[in-house]
Amino acid sequence: MDLKSPRKNLSNEVVQRDLHTGDVIHNHYYSATLESSETSIRPIPAEIEVAVPQYFSYKEIGAGNWIFIAIVSGLCSAFIPSVSPVTGFFSFLGLLILTRNRDIAIREPGHPDSELIGIAFWFIVVSVLCLPFGWLYGWSIFF
Repeated sequence: MDLKSPRKNLSNEVVQRDLHTGDVIHNHYYSATLESSETSIRPIPAEIEVAVPQYFSYKEIGAGNWIFIAIVSGLCSAFIPSVSPVTGFFSFLGLLILTRNRDIAIREPGHPDSELIGIAFWFIVVSVLCLPFGWLYGWSIFF
């Protein structure tokens, strides 16, 4: 193999040295290990304290969503009697869910819905009370 002549293309020749200058990702080639001194002591993994953020998993109630559902269901139940079975179902479902979770602030301190649960409960109660109003009067109250 003539190293002094310029080569224009690569060929299948044996190269007597390592072509890589460092570690390869797949660790097929290894670079020379550096001599470690006594001053550079790596910490043992047991000594490393890892700060893990604590995430609390709260049961999803969605009090803000129940406020919206209560307003829509109440208005539809009061003024459109033909949709009152559907809106009444959602109102009673919300009443059931919010009644079971009224004391969520006591059971799970710091729950995100603890402030809105009382407001959502009263909105749902009003939407349930709009059902008989819609059955009795509906739009006919305006005419």
